[in-house]
Amino acid sequence: MNLSTSDLVGRYLIRAGEAVWMDGPLTLAVRAGGICYVDEGRQLLQQILKDLQEKNQQMKIRTNQSTESRAFGTSGISPAEQARMPEASGMRLLGTLGKRRKNTSMKKALLLIDLQNDYFPGGLFPLWNTEKTLTAIKDAVCMARVTGIVVVHIQHIANPEAGITPFFNEGTEGVMIHSEILAAAPDAPVVIKHFADSFFKTELEKVLSEHGVGELLVCGMMTQNCVTHTAISKSAEKYKVSILTDCCTTVSESIHLIALHALSTRVSLTSSRDAICSIRS
Repeated sequence: MNLSTSDLVGRYLIRAGEAVWMDGPLTLAVRAGGICYVDEGRQLLQQILKDLQEKNQQMKIRTNQSTESRAFGTSGISPAEQARMPEASGMRLLGTLGKRRKNTSMKKALLLIDLQNDYFPGGLFPLWNTEKTLTAIKDAVCMARVTGIVVVHIQHIANPEAGITPFFNEGTEGVMIHSEILAAAPDAPVVIKHFADSFFKTELEKVLSEHGVGELLVCGMMTQNCVTHTAISKSAEKYKVSILTDCCTTVSESIHLIALHALSTRVSLTSSRDAICSIRS
């Protein structure tokens, strides 16, 4: 797509490999050909935009590059020029993002499990620490989209054949995915499940296969239930699995921590920043 001011303005400020949620439309980053620069003082946006447009009229950012040799982007800016930009402009280079990998089987997917209204304040089964967890997950989604990680919504709907349940009943407001999560990834696929294991009798494996995913970043609610059973599912054994500890929660801190400790012998535990913003060749 053509680079415009709208590409450079949004609700996240990415700094030091970390996405920070902002309340208003502020400068977030200049993404030129897969390179992410951050405007520390939020004063240089227009000048950087002008420089880039002068360098290459109607600059295009392509998400699907044809060869590994194009990993430095389609902006027409050489590696040497890119290396000079942060020093010259006061912008910090975070590194190459969304680089095409030779091993497409290791493409990552971020699984957003059961981020539904009943688990939030005002719902039928509100959990502990949901506000902080929601913020962390929105940041993770932002970083995932910048780096080309597949995002998948997973929604639990109670089996109507089993009768009315305490929460997540079909047709209710509580069963809906939280509006801020949907807004963060509006075009992400939604997988419907009826069991704690997100793979069991769902389309999840099919969705992952279609995107060539080989690594799962698992987060959501509740830590000891659907997050755990998805991460250690028999169907998940063929993937590299990591739990994003800052992006999960449950009924209490103690149960959350106990669940993570139990999971630590089976899968990797990591922060969203380390899992998503790590730069790999």
